[in-house]
Amino acid sequence: MKKRILSALLALVMVLALLPATVFAAAVAETGKTSVRYYDKVQPNLLDESGQKIGPGWYYQFQMNVGNNRKETRYAKVDTGVVTGTSTSGTWYESADAALAKGQTSFTLLSNQTISGLNRNLTVDTNGSTLNISGADMTKVTSLTVTDARYAAAQKVGDNTVSQGAVSWNLDNSGTGTQSFTLTLRNGGQLSGGVSLTNPANHTITMTDYAKIEGSVTMSGNAATNANAQNVSLSNYSKITGAVELTGNSSRVNVASSEMGALTLKGTGTQLTVNGIISKVGAVTLNSDQSKTTGTNATVNISQGQVESITQTTDDLKSNIKITVGENGSVGAIMIVNGADITVNQGSTGAITLPSGTLTVNGPSARLGALTLNGTGNTTFKVAGTGNSITSVSASNGTSLKVDIAAEISNTFGAVSLDGYKGHGIKGGTYKGTAPTADALANSGNEALIYQATDSSNVTTFYTSAQLADGLYKQATKGGTLTIVGQTTGAQGTITFKRGSDVAGVLTYKGVTTIPMLPNKALGTPVATWTDTTNKNKTYNAGGSYDVPQGVSGTNFVLATQGASQVVTKINGLNLATGTGANHNITASLNGNVITLSGAVEPIAALLTIWAARLILPALPYLLSFAAGAMLYVIFGELLPESEQLWQSRLSGLSTMLGMLLGMALIFTHIH
Repeated sequence: MKKRILSALLALVMVLALLPATVFAAAVAETGKTSVRYYDKVQPNLLDESGQKIGPGWYYQFQMNVGNNRKETRYAKVDTGVVTGTSTSGTWYESADAALAKGQTSFTLLSNQTISGLNRNLTVDTNGSTLNISGADMTKVTSLTVTDARYAAAQKVGDNTVSQGAVSWNLDNSGTGTQSFTLTLRNGGQLSGGVSLTNPANHTITMTDYAKIEGSVTMSGNAATNANAQNVSLSNYSKITGAVELTGNSSRVNVASSEMGALTLKGTGTQLTVNGIISKVGAVTLNSDQSKTTGTNATVNISQGQVESITQTTDDLKSNIKITVGENGSVGAIMIVNGADITVNQGSTGAITLPSGTLTVNGPSARLGALTLNGTGNTTFKVAGTGNSITSVSASNGTSLKVDIAAEISNTFGAVSLDGYKGHGIKGGTYKGTAPTADALANSGNEALIYQATDSSNVTTFYTSAQLADGLYKQATKGGTLTIVGQTTGAQGTITFKRGSDVAGVLTYKGVTTIPMLPNKALGTPVATWTDTTNKNKTYNAGGSYDVPQGVSGTNFVLATQGASQVVTKINGLNLATGTGANHNITASLNGNVITLSGAVEPIAALLTIWAARLILPALPYLLSFAAGAMLYVIFGELLPESEQLWQSRLSGLSTMLGMLLGMALIFTHIH
């Protein structure tokens, strides 16, 4: 029996000795004591208890017996509980409650957690997991900070495979005192659940870098006086999915490259700022929410991004709301109950109802919907710049309306109805539909609109006296009529302007008429004079005045000009053919009405020389001999004596003789 027991024990020892080291379990992590570290990728030199490479994830290390009385450092992964410390190292706790029980206020989730009774301020990195907060003592909790660093990092590189964690909590501090609350969601942090911060205090929500609130937000200070400002700021791809309502004087909402739902701002001096082309804000409602009539009203600045609409509800506060829409900003309908100062700088809006205040449109290329102005009076409407487009303009109480529309044809308007307005503030523009009446048009100085061209599509453009050529061109090319503004009585007649045989436009007039400035162009071609072919061929200078003849049979007249301009104003180019054997270097200049060609004589003389050379070719050797003799005479008769006197030497003469002998030798050598 003893032998059998001893044999069994010996066999057991042998089996244990042969077992691989992996059968020995890793040391168990202890909550609040075990240090862990995060590895973001596979670590080739670090092994787990089974001998495999570790990572990515959270690991703690331990000493493992690998046999033969030898130990190695191995790593074990933890994927539940929480970790306090930094984003790369810290202490492991088995649960969020365990960490809070030890006084910890900041941790990273390794798995979904629940806190049943939060009683202190908290900072949490959800790390793709969910933290449920089922209850909290809001007299002690005044701030919450939520991040999800892994999610934000993935979003920045366009990786949508990493899920976003969240804190699930219906945040509500109503009736818990007067302390403020600060909610910070950054670096991918998300709060799932509604937010209701209604203690009579200043509350703040700050969101940045892919942060999100899945739910609605309500914030208010003192309900009776609105004395406490509320502040909400979103930036860099952050989002609030639900409606947002802020009540409090001087409350601020800032949306930069982010999104939020409908927004209600109550209080005096509130502000909304929208920036970033991708920004989106739902319908905005503004109201001071006070019974007093004085104080600063809301300010809205949309430099970039989109706002669904802006509405002012019935309000006792009479000061104007200020709304600015920038170059890359757009807003839908704007409905104002009392008054507002609205400026659109190259941006776009939907329909605007403005009972009083100012509406300023600055181009280029601003776009506005239908405008209803001056319902209660004292409205100023101004359009400046180029390329602006307004669907229509309707205004009442014209005696208190001020209009200033720039002298720019490229600004287009739909139907314009300015009831009772006689301020003569329209200096230009193109009108599709009902055009403004003469009482609304500029009538003095160089800006006075004299002519009205309405084409076959019922598009009307007004022109000054200096722009008559443009009006005639439109009538000639697009049809319709060209008339004189304000003429309603008198015999009707026409003045037909012709360039050669082509009609350059027809002006219809009534009664006694004077053309203050005859056009200096006809169908785009500059002209100098006009001839009245129906009245003794009298000639008139372009730019001068023309009185429609009175006492002449008929009321239809023709002013004609030549088909080409008689005045040279510009030389656009010069094209000269190159003659054979001639080098052309001709330039043209314009001095007044005279064209001067420089270098034009030389090419002509060169061509004559080439032609004459062919005729004297037989006599050419004799002529060349004569030329050579003349040169020799000059050398021997003039140059050599002068050189001997100058140098007092015969060297120059000897050198000349040597040169002559050498030249003759070369000639005879070439001949033979």
